[in-house]
Amino acid sequence: MNTAGGVAAECEGGSGSVRGLNESGSDLPGIPKTPGTVSPGVNSQNNRNMCYRVGSHRPEMKKKYGYVGIDWLQGSVGYNLLPNVVSYFSDFLEIKPVAFEYGEHRYNRTVSFHPFGIKIFYDSTGERSKKLHNYRIMLQITGTGLSYFSSDDLVSLVRVLFENFHFCCTRIDLFYDDESKRITPLEIQQIAKMGNVTGFRKGHYDDGTFEIGRPDSSDGSGMYFGSRGKNGGGKYMRIYDKELESKGEIKAIRWEIEYGKNFAELAFLHLYRTCDDLRKFTLMVGSLITGAIAFVNRQAKPGEKNIPRLEVLDFWRDICEELGSVRLRNPRKESTIQKTAGWVEKSVFSPLVKLLKAFGDEKFYGWLLNGLDEKQDGLTVKQYNEIQQYWRFTAEKDDIPI
Repeated sequence: MNTAGGVAAECEGGSGSVRGLNESGSDLPGIPKTPGTVSPGVNSQNNRNMCYRVGSHRPEMKKKYGYVGIDWLQGSVGYNLLPNVVSYFSDFLEIKPVAFEYGEHRYNRTVSFHPFGIKIFYDSTGERSKKLHNYRIMLQITGTGLSYFSSDDLVSLVRVLFENFHFCCTRIDLFYDDESKRITPLEIQQIAKMGNVTGFRKGHYDDGTFEIGRPDSSDGSGMYFGSRGKNGGGKYMRIYDKELESKGEIKAIRWEIEYGKNFAELAFLHLYRTCDDLRKFTLMVGSLITGAIAFVNRQAKPGEKNIPRLEVLDFWRDICEELGSVRLRNPRKESTIQKTAGWVEKSVFSPLVKLLKAFGDEKFYGWLLNGLDEKQDGLTVKQYNEIQQYWRFTAEKDDIPI
């Protein structure tokens, strides 16, 4: 079985080696060398969770603010560190995980931190782990899970994963929400068809999913660059209307880069190297997004092959400048408990009022309280975790029962 030192060596060596990188550079195209590849923005101000705000400096555009953040994090950890990883997330979330005797990605066991979107896949025996996964377990944190981490906690997570668990990143999704909506996916498609995109060779446009007979039901259009999976190049860019996709919760055009293969390990390494400074960390997230793609004016200099000599399109220059002063996303505001309460108010109160009128006060409240008492012992571990989630991240102190 791999020791902790062996796991670290495995991250540093092999085909995904990062040992050859200098302190500020990358050996792969598309990964920026330093956060300095993005110019400083305007209206920068420090706020613990909201981090660095960004606003358009163009006078004709109403000032808007946006966010950057991490929307997916996945990678492997040494099999022998499984108890440590479980303990770390249990302590942070203050809940007990739920174990399942099945898994994904050829693993046959899962530890799930519901409802936080954090899963750990592992093999039931060391022998099986050695045979199928080279003594590695898989950690998967979805956008839902990452949304519970404040800016400081997110930076701390990256540091702990790298230093304590020798985390080898295999996928990381970074996003920028442009609340100015300065350009649409359809306009980006037109720019791409003219050949004014660098960083990718192929792209496709999607009009979105809709309900038949309801022309206003589309979940939004999107422009996509690159390919995913083992046949892809390790970079996949999505640009889509997040307001439609989130049903109005996030009013922005989302720019999302998915790094896989060697790119993911390098991107995670760059983020780790900025963990000592929240502002540098935030700049690096933005830099990793803008470093994956660029929009230039090829028509101004036909036949020019030297990309740096081409003029950058105005909208892209604005985005690059503003990503020098963006803010990390806030933790999620609405909990599962709040959603349940909303559902009860919408769907349950009316039938209860009908029963109240039919039974009368004394009979109705006696029946209701007896029913609630009987159900208390039937709460599942998932439901208890949802209560813990509400108490820790959402409820005011006066709301928490002693």
